[in-house]
Amino acid sequence: AYGAASTCTGQACVGTTCSGVCAPTTERCSSNTPQLCSNAGGWSDKAAACVSPDSICKVAGSTAACTANPPYYVGESTKLLTTSSASKDFMLAVPVTFASKTRVLNFGIIGRGPGSPQAFVKMALYTDVGSAPDTRVGFSDEVAMSASPLSLSPVVALSVNAGNYWLVAIFSGLAPTWEAAAASANVRFVSQPYNTAFPATFPASSLVTGTKQNFFVYVQDQP
Repeated sequence: AYGAASTCTGQACVGTTCSGVCAPTTERCSSNTPQLCSNAGGWSDKAAACVSPDSICKVAGSTAACTANPPYYVGESTKLLTTSSASKDFMLAVPVTFASKTRVLNFGIIGRGPGSPQAFVKMALYTDVGSAPDTRVGFSDEVAMSASPLSLSPVVALSVNAGNYWLVAIFSGLAPTWEAAAASANVRFVSQPYNTAFPATFPASSLVTGTKQNFFVYVQDQP
């Protein structure tokens, strides 16, 4: 008598048994290296390791391969069209989402002018809990506001996992900025002295909707 036919899920069929740790011909990325599952159900490298940071292993469809990994912007990196001003000693937070594990190369904001007197800006990144900023994961030094895109380097190297975060800016004085109407846009704000460190945990904040801010980050994906 013959038993019922069986299928090996996530393993190789070898003789009459399921064995190994993967299904034959399956491909994946491991340690930034494209790998292929053998007929015996074992992983092996199908090519040399991708050279980070400018090359990264990714699976497209069912094929793992090294692909170009250029930096890119997340957030509002193109100048918006409505003039605005950000108040002194308030943290403004906007939501951002990273689709992949990534390294934050720079924080950014597009300024509308220096302010009078000269205003300065600092930026930070916080995790998201319950659609609000929560834990600080990194922050920048300050730069002077001006009528141009501003780049703020993280104080220490900053890598984050995929997920939802909040990008935060705080200003030393009344700062000329840009914004735009957007029905789905959220901004959270809370009073905070500029000359103190970004708090480790974001305090309870107020929510306003309907405008987006010219805040962004420049990032590069990581394996």
